[in-house]
Amino acid sequence: MKKYYFLGVGTILFVGAFYFLVMVVIGKQSLSVDTSVWGAFGSYFGGISGPILSFLAFVILAKTLIIQQSMSSSQEEQQVRQRQFSELELCYKNLERLEVQFDEMINKRAGKLRGKTIRDVLDTVEDKIDKNDPNVKEAASSIIISLVFISYYVADIENRLKEYYPDDSEFSTLSFKQYWILKYRPLTKNCLLIIPDTTLTKQQRQCLLDGLAV
Repeated sequence: MKKYYFLGVGTILFVGAFYFLVMVVIGKQSLSVDTSVWGAFGSYFGGISGPILSFLAFVILAKTLIIQQSMSSSQEEQQVRQRQFSELELCYKNLERLEVQFDEMINKRAGKLRGKTIRDVLDTVEDKIDKNDPNVKEAASSIIISLVFISYYVADIENRLKEYYPDDSEFSTLSFKQYWILKYRPLTKNCLLIIPDTTLTKQQRQCLLDGLAV
């Protein structure tokens, strides 16, 4: 931007110096104290420097508007990324709280399960699960909804990570999602083998597929 200011000042100095050179040095005319004589100089100066200075003013104004738009766009982008990060952080905190509550529930010993935990009964090899035990079915039905919520948050955070890290989303989303799949997918699959087909809606089953790949 400074070069345009220098160019404007240079134009003024050049026009004035050129007039002085032609009229005083070459033309041997003396400077007059009569202000009416300066009309010719004013017309000359305005006719030559006016269009140039007007053009420079237009260029400076255009450059200023471009810079302002660029700064405004940059600020808006920063605000969008800050909002995305805040929402991502909030979702992850909610998922962590849900994880703690869910783990406490499935690791708590229950009298109906003969003193075993839900994890002991359901998070095991399929052949060892007593699918005919009504208490086992009840336990599976009680935790499958929580697994749907966990799966929803996993899928939601995965999508948000893709938006926040568009250039490096594959690694970040894969490492994040793999943790939850390894932790809860076997338990989810066993629950789906036990509960009635009418327990979950199509949307809930799709949610399990999106989040835990079940």
